[in-house]
Amino acid sequence: MWQSENMHLDVAIQHLDAFISLLYNYRENGFQSSLVIAREIAEENDIDRQFKEVRRRRKKRHFDYEGEDEALELNAEEIFKINYFYAIVDNARASCHPRLETLKHHESIFGFMYNIKRLKEISDSEL
Repeated sequence: MWQSENMHLDVAIQHLDAFISLLYNYRENGFQSSLVIAREIAEENDIDRQFKEVRRRRKKRHFDYEGEDEALELNAEEIFKINYFYAIVDNARASCHPRLETLKHHESIFGFMYNIKRLKEISDSEL
């Protein structure tokens, strides 16, 4: 059971801000470590550890003057990284950011109420 004498809104804001920073770093540097962990888990559970290669679809050209698009040839791992890993991390980061801004706004208005010691010291005119 968790009990607290008073709420520490400023600490919650610091933790959420640190978590968003961690997500920024994780997006840039976390894919390889996640891949290693996922492969270890797959190996323990006897699951195929390879990304399945998907056949690249070609668009039919109707006219000779339609040039070939120079598309990047990505392997299955890179496709997974772009379409899933980045999408999940970006979604988590995007959902945390408005919460952080809301907490900051709430703290700027009502933050004085969460610090009982400081609340006793504030003058009536300042309140």
